[in-house]
Amino acid sequence: MNKKIIGTILTVLLLAIVFTGSYFLFARPRHTQPTQTQEPTKPYLVTALGVAEVPAGGPYVALPPPYNALYITGSVNNTGEVTAYNAGLHVVAYAADGTLEVNMTVPLDNGASGQNSAWFGADAAINTFLADYSINNSLQLRSLAGGATTAIDITIFHESTVTNWTVTPVWTNLP
Repeated sequence: MNKKIIGTILTVLLLAIVFTGSYFLFARPRHTQPTQTQEPTKPYLVTALGVAEVPAGGPYVALPPPYNALYITGSVNNTGEVTAYNAGLHVVAYAADGTLEVNMTVPLDNGASGQNSAWFGADAAINTFLADYSINNSLQLRSLAGGATTAIDITIFHESTVTNWTVTPVWTNLP
């Protein structure tokens, strides 16, 4: 066979392979796993929260501790039809210089333990300080029934001033 014909045949085969592969990769419909928002029978937590950094002795804090506080208020709604177990808020906060100040998961709480806000310390020393004021909030995560909404009123005391934070709802589908 002529080298020119063989080259043409190989070029056509190569183009056919490229176009077929492109179709299967990009053009044809793909089956995707449904997300939690597509399955109302699974729990799914949606937040409407306000977060503020409060200086030591500032507003929203009944005690004048020597610590700054991250104050979180608002609500969390379980838009699914079933209970969200081990539900909480994962809070990560950084100081302006990039130092990690808060990295903890707190339960969905509305301050029902006696004070205006549920109080947590970002480390053991701060929790010891809070215990001196008879404040002992448990980090035990809670459940939120399907369709239910809970109020959030949480204060997390920490050492430095934080300037950047994320608050993400977390939960499990099973107890």
